Amino acid sequence: MINSVDEIRESDKGSIFAMDWPPIDFIPLYSIASGLLFRNCPFVCHPAIMAREWGIPCIANVQIDKLTDGATYHIDATNG
Repeated sequence: MINSVDEIRESDKGSIFAMDWPPIDFIPLYSIASGLLFRNCPFVCHPAIMAREWGIPCIANVQIDKLTDGATYHIDATNG
């Protein structure tokens, strides 16, 4: 779970970023992600729109509490 800009900067390129809420100031850093997951986010929000433009899967309003750092996950933003 990402809680700060520093955590994003320390993440490997291609990581999936899971966050409670998508801070707008994090948006430029999302471009290094392979996917975005947000627990509390409207479906039409700035990060979701930018993810679409960058071709990054983004799923909003998803339960992320049981995700484990370092585990492998597959995001299918087309089929849910």
